Amino acid sequence: MRNATKRTVASLAVSLLTASALVGFGASAQAATEANTITVAAPVAGGGTASPYKALVEAFNAKYPNYQAKLVEAPTETFPSDLVTKLRAGNASDIFMVQPGNGVLNALIPFIKAKYVADLSATNASKSNPKGAANVLGAAGKTYAVALDQTAGSMIFNKTVLETDGLTWPTSFAGLLSACKVAREKGKTFFGLAGSMYANNGLMIMGMSGANVYAKGDGWNVLRAAGKVSFTQSKEWRAVMTQIQQMTAAGCFQDGAAAGGFKDAIDDRFFAGKTYSVFVPGGTSVAFSNIPFMKKWTLKTGIFPGSKRVPVSSNYALAVSAKTKKLAAAKVFINFASTVEGQSAYQKVSGTLPVQGIDPAKLPVQYSEIIPFLQSGMTYAFPNQAWAAPEVYIRLGTGIQGLLTGRAIIDQVLLGVDRAWK
Repeated sequence: MRNATKRTVASLAVSLLTASALVGFGASAQAATEANTITVAAPVAGGGTASPYKALVEAFNAKYPNYQAKLVEAPTETFPSDLVTKLRAGNASDIFMVQPGNGVLNALIPFIKAKYVADLSATNASKSNPKGAANVLGAAGKTYAVALDQTAGSMIFNKTVLETDGLTWPTSFAGLLSACKVAREKGKTFFGLAGSMYANNGLMIMGMSGANVYAKGDGWNVLRAAGKVSFTQSKEWRAVMTQIQQMTAAGCFQDGAAAGGFKDAIDDRFFAGKTYSVFVPGGTSVAFSNIPFMKKWTLKTGIFPGSKRVPVSSNYALAVSAKTKKLAAAKVFINFASTVEGQSAYQKVSGTLPVQGIDPAKLPVQYSEIIPFLQSGMTYAFPNQAWAAPEVYIRLGTGIQGLLTGRAIIDQVLLGVDRAWK
């Protein structure tokens, strides 16, 4: 199926959901007062999949006829910067998606420091949030966001296409380099990478670092926060950077990957069976599997070849604008998003995992490759959530682009990251 047709099919599916929502919730909209009508801002679902935020909004509207939540979507690529701009101007949506910790532009902790978000300690968010996540979902003993899920893994792969080419998912880095050469011989590439986007380069790094930097857990971040280690001096981080150079030389990424976006990596390549794997949150293996034209293939959540652990964290959350004039209604929505019912509506569409108590035996089949790591507790939190500021992750992601093109050397990249930390 041609790419344009694929996107049309996916768009039609989302449109049908929207139409059914209007029919199903028309009465709710009429019953809701202006004070009880709130907006929820979120990025457009990637790859033409259905939106889990829409599913959550629809479930809320069905549950509470006296309220109406309206979803306000923005392109995935621009959502973080758009949100920051609106928060600074004081005209952001009542509720919006944030990411825990410090790592990205729409990260929660900088928003707390800037006083952009409302204190949600009086809601059920703190009871719902994962144990041990208080420092990335709040500050100074207060809670400022409710986690919607947990994300396991940072890449997915097409098992069907891989095996058709006589390959299995590599268990070592050397095996990966060999598989990259086979992929090229078959007219494909092993990875599709949106290399022009710092966040996609960063997600790649988050998964790769489980082979060395975080092979023993999250300890490196603790040492970095204490000023006892640095990126520049770290043999482990240098090993990650060296692997990127080796992958580039082996043809693991598509030609022009440094300038690639999601359309190049996902729509034009992964959806067409021209690349085995892409760097997206692990739950995307489930979300993509639900797209009609993808059901002919078996998709799996993968772990970077040679990794000792898999990254697992709450990766998506909701916060409330400190400027909202509808705080009471917004808190009703947050309380619903704190329930198993609300989170299940989100997770069923996103393919991500429960906030509390991941049971490997009950996971979708797409997670089978990483179940042994989950069962043994061989996990680590997504590293960037604990880093000093979004600029650290941004500098790392943009530095990787330089490595892909050969215009930067490892020392430059790591020194830039350390400077961003300060």
